[in-house]
Amino acid sequence: MRNNRRGVAIVYVIVALTAFAGFVSLAVDLGRVQLVKTQLQRVADSAARYSAQGAEAGNAVAWAKANAQEQTVNGAAYSMSNSDAVIGRWANSTFTAGATPTNAVKVTTGCTTARGTAVPLMFGVMIGRSTCDVNATAVAIFANNPNGGFIGLSNITVKNNTFIGSYNSSMTHNPTHAGAGAKGAVGSNGAITSGNNDTIQGNALLGPGGSISGFAISGTTMTQVGGIQAPAMPAYSAGTNPGSIPQSYTVSSNTTLTHGSYWFTSLTVNGTLTFDGPTILYVDGPVDLTGDLLAYNSVPSNLTIYQYGTTTFGSTAGSANNTNIIADVIAPNSAFTEKNNLYYYGRGFFKSIDTKNNADFYYDEAFGAAIGGKTITTVK
Repeated sequence: MRNNRRGVAIVYVIVALTAFAGFVSLAVDLGRVQLVKTQLQRVADSAARYSAQGAEAGNAVAWAKANAQEQTVNGAAYSMSNSDAVIGRWANSTFTAGATPTNAVKVTTGCTTARGTAVPLMFGVMIGRSTCDVNATAVAIFANNPNGGFIGLSNITVKNNTFIGSYNSSMTHNPTHAGAGAKGAVGSNGAITSGNNDTIQGNALLGPGGSISGFAISGTTMTQVGGIQAPAMPAYSAGTNPGSIPQSYTVSSNTTLTHGSYWFTSLTVNGTLTFDGPTILYVDGPVDLTGDLLAYNSVPSNLTIYQYGTTTFGSTAGSANNTNIIADVIAPNSAFTEKNNLYYYGRGFFKSIDTKNNADFYYDEAFGAAIGGKTITTVK
């Protein structure tokens, strides 16, 4: 009877030791696996962000691998393969490899049997597991912030006494050369040329084929890989204008319109046009400006103008003098033309810019950085 009891006790001890081994394995091996998992996730997150930064220049894989190599996983420098960084599109919370337009990179990291790097288990062998596969993924999206300042996509040509600087409309509505900030900016994929006594108190942005000459520049001249791109435009969907203002509209005197959204097929301003609140103008046609076009309370963001089609903005006859513009204008297919004594406050994006003598361009710093950069965000 005593021997039977001893036999049962031995069985219990064996079972207990097996269970204990399992718990030890769970405590020790699981801790190691979790550490490797954390390290892999860190590499994936970091490599995805670096990869996204270089994606548009064709450096996605190379930058991801270089970044991963600088980091340690399970006691060794991590090595990625080319297939571990995939370019695609992130939309509706889903990554699709190879989909266009591309805006994301997915990076996969792992310590697995297939890679020959599976995590060894010290105690797991006692319960039939000698290694464990561990993986991590990250998706980083990239977006180009719009360029501010004053952009002439194909070219910018100014004559004498042109000043380009910055100000902040939340602090002043009447900037001067002496008090202007140094965050002004001009940009073009083509030639930026000037006459005499022309100053950029800020920076110049060029496309790969762009050039600049004649300006005294306080900041730097930067070349953007891939060229300056036109911003996205909302669809033109004509509606009824406030006050039943006609879609082909001419202002011949000082006029204040009710704030809101307006749709025009042409807009001619010979006097002064302003508004009693924040306003958006959608113009599918020319803007002929020989007078003043002013945002509510002299704050450029209170007047946004989208101009569609290949057309003109400004003095189409080139004869206007003493013109004031306070607005945010997005007209990537329009030729902007003014003559003498122009004062432009805000932001402007055009196909081309052509002015004569005494033109002042003040970029409103309230819009943010004039030279747009790339925003990288980890989404998964």
